[in-house]
Amino acid sequence: MTSYGIDDGGVLGELRRAAAASQPLWKHDKAFFTHLKEAGTACRSEIVSAALLRFGTQARTRVNGMESRINRAVTKTSEATSYYVAADHEMGERARRYARRAAAAQRAAIEAPGPNGLYKHK
Repeated sequence: MTSYGIDDGGVLGELRRAAAASQPLWKHDKAFFTHLKEAGTACRSEIVSAALLRFGTQARTRVNGMESRINRAVTKTSEATSYYVAADHEMGERARRYARRAAAAQRAAIEAPGPNGLYKHK
């Protein structure tokens, strides 16, 4: 029987570890932008404050993009694993059906009388 050899539990365990490893990133993200905003207001320079605001806006876009890519990768990997497992079960069922058909055909060939009325024995 053909099999993909994917350990569903192992993949899901790794995905949980990846999601857990990314959680501190979001805490640091919030702290970074809070401190950046405080630095912009505390510097009392419009030029520096505007530069920090612009930097923060661009950095926020990149961090949000990174967050969405991580979430999408974890979600899609989980979906792909479930599809592979379902396909693996389907391939197993298909192999069993073919084996049953082959066994039935072999039994029919053994039990059916030949052209001269004698039974074939293989």
